[in-house]
Amino acid sequence: MKRLTIAVAALTLLAGCGNVLSGPDKDQNVIPDGSLSLKIGPEADSILKADPATNLAEIVASAWSDQLNYDIGDEAEYAASIVTEQNPETIEITQTRLAPTSEAKTIPGGVEYPDFAPILEELLQSMGYDYRIYESQVTVSTTVPMQVDGGNDVDMQFTVTETVLALSIWVP
Repeated sequence: MKRLTIAVAALTLLAGCGNVLSGPDKDQNVIPDGSLSLKIGPEADSILKADPATNLAEIVASAWSDQLNYDIGDEAEYAASIVTEQNPETIEITQTRLAPTSEAKTIPGGVEYPDFAPILEELLQSMGYDYRIYESQVTVSTTVPMQVDGGNDVDMQFTVTETVLALSIWVP
């Protein structure tokens, strides 16, 4: 099942990126014409808005199960196919991830989930498209409980990373 959400959108630069990118001539600032927005990973709102007293641990467990069954390489290929069709000047990626904290490394699948942006960047470059990471920042990082077998909770790190890939003419 595809969990990657794709939308063609007007460019919305990340907080902290500034309002514009350097233009191809590097002495002029411009806003690129088109952007493609990608959302990948567990639904952030379901985790961030869950009630810790009643259902947060269950929601996190469900999101973790989904993440374990998720093939990030397939999603990168799917995203690359959309990029090659749309030819956007920038690609905005919002990636949500769960990772076990140090004491939770013994849970099934307790491995680091890879960062999507470098995987997509490398794939696009191998296809002859010169996109580069312009800006990347973690916008949310919090510890959340996850219910495991036996009803016990373990701590998981939940992060939201915002990344902008841009055609190389926009990257200083």
